[in-house]
Amino acid sequence: MELTLDIVRRELQADEPRYRQIAADLGPDALPYLRQIIASEDTALAAKAAYLAGVIGSEEALPVVRQAAAHADVRVRVAAAAAAGMLPLDHANDVLVALVDDADAGVQKMALRSVPETPSSYLAGRVEALRSTSQSEAVKKASEATIARVKKQ
Repeated sequence: MELTLDIVRRELQADEPRYRQIAADLGPDALPYLRQIIASEDTALAAKAAYLAGVIGSEEALPVVRQAAAHADVRVRVAAAAAAGMLPLDHANDVLVALVDDADAGVQKMALRSVPETPSSYLAGRVEALRSTSQSEAVKKASEATIARVKKQ
């Protein structure tokens, strides 16, 4: 059966999609359709599409997660932050640099949770800066937890 946008949409429409199974079944061939879903007006489905791109996790998923990271809707950016943590290390660093500096504290906290154990020096510096510059106490605490987690390695 040929993969179509309708098939990808149907897979994501469950209340709690089985992301690992969907990623295994559809693979990277779903990525162009995920881009279309992220660009659509259905932000709930766009967030699920962003997360699925991270679960697919291939190098080809990077543009999809980047697209989601720049989305106007905060829920899609939160999903992109979670997805970034599943990408290959260089790509995760690339996406997370922008998301740790997002205007929304929820996006920042998810991005901080997704920082890899060996972040790039630039990403590590951004995390360190948040500890003292963030207006949000929750983000400051999340940055402290991230710093402690990555320094243990």
